Amino acid sequence: MPATTLTFSHVSFTYPDGTEALRDVSFSICPGEKVALMGSNGAGKSTLLLHCNGLLLPNKGVVRVGEMEVMKSTLREVRTKVGMLFQNADDQLFMPTVEEDVAFGPRNMQLPEDEVERRVTEALHTVGSEALRNRACHRLSGGQKRMVAIAGVWAMQPEVWVMDEPATGLDAEARECFIQIVASLPTTCLIATHDLSLAHRLCSRIIYLEEGCLQSDCKVVKNQLPG
Repeated sequence: MPATTLTFSHVSFTYPDGTEALRDVSFSICPGEKVALMGSNGAGKSTLLLHCNGLLLPNKGVVRVGEMEVMKSTLREVRTKVGMLFQNADDQLFMPTVEEDVAFGPRNMQLPEDEVERRVTEALHTVGSEALRNRACHRLSGGQKRMVAIAGVWAMQPEVWVMDEPATGLDAEARECFIQIVASLPTTCLIATHDLSLAHRLCSRIIYLEEGCLQSDCKVVKNQLPG
């Protein structure tokens, strides 16, 4: 999987009801870097993540994936480069079976069917879910749904992974499996989490948001944070 930069330049966003969710946010993530996004509930983390692949567009400022500005005219290409892992896997799984769900992204990219098959097989193997291939998505456990959602993103081979509270609801074994998968990714990652231990294990930096403003952007000091 290739990797690319993710850049926010003076991004502000206000919802139609007048809620100011992001205020002049600027930062850049280097290719292959893993960065945690932290802050209290309502700080603007999910809103920021939705800007990464154009599910929301800024009122002011610019979001770039590599050299490409995220805007209406580039959304199709941006969404092949940015993989989004939602907080609730049920928001991500909508096809009848696991195989169809993991194949959806590559097929939407109009890849040849043999390449779609290869990616589905590789993705399910990577997350240890080969046995679920023909299962109905709605019959999976919460942890199984999370792994299938990860497989769906993996199959698209994005240059940037964006994750919203990805370890929520996982038991200890599934959480460790998730950490190992993300740690092995060569791609750029932005991970919104309340889990300081997860941020410490996976990330080189932590960005803190508060009331839509970037309060700090600091390096993770491995020997001063919990493992």
